[in-house]
Amino acid sequence: MEKSTASISLSRAIDARQVLKPHLSPTPLLRYPGLDRLVGAQVWVKHENHNPTGSFKIRGGINLMHELKKTGTKGVITYSTGNHGTSVATSAGLFDLTAVVVVPEQSNPLKIQSIRDAGAELIEYGKDFEAAGMKVADLVEERGLYFVHPANEPYLINGVATEFLEILEQAPHMKFRFLCTKMHWMISSS
Repeated sequence: MEKSTASISLSRAIDARQVLKPHLSPTPLLRYPGLDRLVGAQVWVKHENHNPTGSFKIRGGINLMHELKKTGTKGVITYSTGNHGTSVATSAGLFDLTAVVVVPEQSNPLKIQSIRDAGAELIEYGKDFEAAGMKVADLVEERGLYFVHPANEPYLINGVATEFLEILEQAPHMKFRFLCTKMHWMISSS
């Protein structure tokens, strides 16, 4: 399948909410008085760790696999050091798609097991994330799989944005929202 030309937008995130409803429940948004005291403000924590894979990333994976299944795609491939690979493998399984995940050699054994447990074919290759990505580039053509970019995939981003729609619904009174994340695309989804 050719790469998607989908856009990242509020309307696409709202569409993604409908896709996710049969698969995920809204995650809790909770306050902790001790944390409030420590910070000197009301602090709310969105518990994405309550999702089936323990991460927000499953939201994007489900949204993407739903779209790929409609196009007749049979399988996907990606590279990861953990949570993204687990999300891709788990969500691919929900839609009867095969998943191949390439991880750098000597990756976290718990993350590797999580990817395997989710049903993916796991390939350990290279000393780092970039080397794993180069292996994926070779395998995409060889196996005819759809490449799921770890960060530059509009359906993933629109799916992740559903977390922020939930926050708006669960705490509409909130005046400021600060995001703690190492992923720049997660901020783009908010």
